[in-house]
Amino acid sequence: MPAPLATPAELAEELAAALAAPEESVSFERVLDGLARQVWADRDALAAALAPVLPADEWRTLGVLAGTATGAVPRPRVLRALQSRRGRMFSSWEFRGPVGEFLAARLHETAWRLAADPVPFLLSTPTWRNGALDARELVARLARYQELGVRPGPVDFALALLRTAGDGTEDTRALTSPAGRQLAAWLRGGGLPRRTSTPVPPGTWTTGVWCAEFRRYAEQPEPAGPALELLAVPALDVPGVEPAAGPPEAVRALLGPSRDFQLRSAVEDSAPDSRWTALLPRHREELALRITGQLAQSAADTPERGHPQLLPLLAEAEGPCGFAVHQALAYGLGAGHAEDRSATVDALLSLAAQRQLDPAALAAEVHELLALGAVKPNRLAATLAELADPAPRLAWSVLAPLLPALLDGSPPRGAADLVAVAVDCARRSGARGPIDAVTRTAARKGGTKLLAEARNLAALLGPA
Repeated sequence: MPAPLATPAELAEELAAALAAPEESVSFERVLDGLARQVWADRDALAAALAPVLPADEWRTLGVLAGTATGAVPRPRVLRALQSRRGRMFSSWEFRGPVGEFLAARLHETAWRLAADPVPFLLSTPTWRNGALDARELVARLARYQELGVRPGPVDFALALLRTAGDGTEDTRALTSPAGRQLAAWLRGGGLPRRTSTPVPPGTWTTGVWCAEFRRYAEQPEPAGPALELLAVPALDVPGVEPAAGPPEAVRALLGPSRDFQLRSAVEDSAPDSRWTALLPRHREELALRITGQLAQSAADTPERGHPQLLPLLAEAEGPCGFAVHQALAYGLGAGHAEDRSATVDALLSLAAQRQLDPAALAAEVHELLALGAVKPNRLAATLAELADPAPRLAWSVLAPLLPALLDGSPPRGAADLVAVAVDCARRSGARGPIDAVTRTAARKGGTKLLAEARNLAALLGPA
C-alpha cells in the first residue's frame, strides 16, 4: 500500500480521484484512513482543503464520509443512523446482503468517529494492496491507541484481526489493554483458521437448506466460538444505542454459515467489488464462498457483467484452494463476457504460478457445471483457447481430465469446440499418450465436427 495521506491537500487529491472512478479498495482504504488522520489533526484545515472537491449535494459513500469529517453532514444525522437499525447514511443498493451489511457497519462506525469520537488513524487499514495487514504494524497501532487512551471501534478492531495472521514472533508484551491482550492471543493462535470446503451434491438436503436450483454448493462450518470471541471489544459510547455483548452483529453475519451465502445472488446482494475481497485477504475459500452466487450469474444465459473481475484478487489472497475456489474458477471459465473470461485466465495463471491450482479438480467441477447446464461449452472453449496462448500446457492439464467425462455418454452441444481447443493445446504442448474416450470417439462413424476433431486429437496423441 502507498504511504498514508499525510496532509489535507494529499487527501483532497486522492478523494477527488476516488469520486471520479468506481469504488476500488486501495483508494477507498486510503481515504477512510486519511479522513480519520486529518480530523484528529485539524478539522478546520481539512474542511478548507476539501471544499473545492466536495460538492454540497455529494451522495457517494466517500463523499458522505468526507462531509461528515468536515461537518457538512450534521452529527444528528450520523446519530440517527446508529440509533435506528433501519437508519442509513449510505445508499441501500450498495450494501445489501451479509458482506454489504458488514461494509455498511464499518462505514457507520467510521462516520461516528469522524463526527464525534476522533481517532489518530484506523486500526484496520491494510499494509498490502490485497487487504492484508502486517501483524507487527497492527501491534504498533494498538500500542499507540493504548498510549493515547483511545478505545478501538468494534468493527474496525474485528476487521483488523481478520486481515492479520501472526507467525509467533510478534512482540506483544507492551500491549496491556484488554484489546491488546486479545490481539496477542489472536496472533499466538494464528488468527482465523484457514479452512477448506467440501462439495454438496445438487438436489441435496443439507443443514436445513434444499438446493432447489440443483446447483452444487460448498459446505464449511462456522468458526469456533473462541475465535469469534477474540474479535469482540466493548462497544463505543453512542447516545441512545444499547451496547451489545460479543462481536458486532455484522461480524457474525460476515463469518456466518456458508449456506447463507451460497443461496444468494447478485439480485439479492450488492454487486461485489474489490472492497469485498479486501475483507478476508488471508482466506481464499471464505472469499470464494461469498461470491459464488454472483459468479454463477456471470455464466447464466443472460450473464451479469464484471463479477469474475474479482477472481485475480481471489488468486492474490492467501489460504487453501479447495472446492469453493475451484468452483469459482469454473464459473469464471464459463463467463458470458470476454473481459470476464480474460480475468479468469489471469487468475488461473496466478494460481498456477503459486502451485495452488488443481487442474483435475477444476476439470471435475467444470464437468459438473456442464452437466447441470450452468456453464456453456462454447464459452469454456473461448476461455481455454485464451489460456492456451500463454500457457498451452496449463490449458491441456485442464482439458485432459475433462475430455473423458465430456465425450463418454452424450456429449453436450458445443463439445466440438472444446475438442478443437484440445487439439491446439496438444499440438503446442507436445502432449502424447492416448485418452480412451478420445480414441473411442474417433473410431465412431460419421462426419460431424466433433468426430473430425476427435480424430485429429487421437492422431496427435498417438497410440499406447
